Amino acid sequence: MAKTHKILRGSCPLVLTPFKDNEDLDLDALKAHIDWLIDKGAPGLFLAGSWGEYSQLNDDERRQVFETGLKHVAGRVPVFVGICGLGQTTRASVEFGRAAEGAGADGLMVKQYLYIDASERHGKAPEADIREGLLEYFGAMSRAVRIPIMLYNSVWGTVAASPEAQVELTDRGYIQYVKECTGIVTMQQTIGLVGDRLSVFNGMEDSAFPAFVLGSTGWCSGTAAVIPELCIKLFDLVQEGRIKEARDLWLRIVPLTVFLEGGKGIQLMKYASKLQGIPIGTARKSRANLTPAEKQKMERMLKELDVL
Repeated sequence: MAKTHKILRGSCPLVLTPFKDNEDLDLDALKAHIDWLIDKGAPGLFLAGSWGEYSQLNDDERRQVFETGLKHVAGRVPVFVGICGLGQTTRASVEFGRAAEGAGADGLMVKQYLYIDASERHGKAPEADIREGLLEYFGAMSRAVRIPIMLYNSVWGTVAASPEAQVELTDRGYIQYVKECTGIVTMQQTIGLVGDRLSVFNGMEDSAFPAFVLGSTGWCSGTAAVIPELCIKLFDLVQEGRIKEARDLWLRIVPLTVFLEGGKGIQLMKYASKLQGIPIGTARKSRANLTPAEKQKMERMLKELDVL
């Protein structure tokens, strides 16, 4: 199916999912969070992604998040909706993708889930099996919608697509973007093989600067939900060829990215939002609470970055 879409590019925040004190969705806070990100210059948004706590949401809640978010954005920036926690079936993902498109999504960020046979649990699934699963899944998704599809390439809860598999998915027209979370090596191989036809987004918090220099066209970023203006500036500096300035800025940002990747990223991002005047609640249980020391460290980091 031919794809028609707005171009997604640059440092794009992963929208957080706000909750009330009783852990119900807080859709008013979601709207305020979205407005803040757009006001800060976000070139695009990702709704219902992994750092949007998709694994803590049921299907109805995921739909409330993307329907409310898309209606509120109202076309101000491109929005991709995550299909990251819908079980193992192609059918469920296709239905969700169609619903997101019907609600106005500009694209889908899709993680494929593969069963791994018991005999392979401690090793790597055969490449032929991975290829077959990828082609079946993304082929069905591509035929179901007219909006572009971003492969969420990860080793968490799934089996990653090799650079060669990404080439085949691109050649068949099944994907137009990839969110690369498996490492800088895979990213640079994919860019070298098919970067002229596939928009390669960095999906790792602590690799944005080298990814941009290598030719990554965007960043699916939790950090950009915390310090959007600095993340946007980082991308722009690299595009302008001002590499020394970008490197200096990155070295200021990278301690925060490492902190966010340390295991409590969602909790820290939500606390950072609160510190900046956009309260969106805390993470759903059973995610651990922040310690006083972690809160103090986040506040100190934001002050050092001149955003508080």
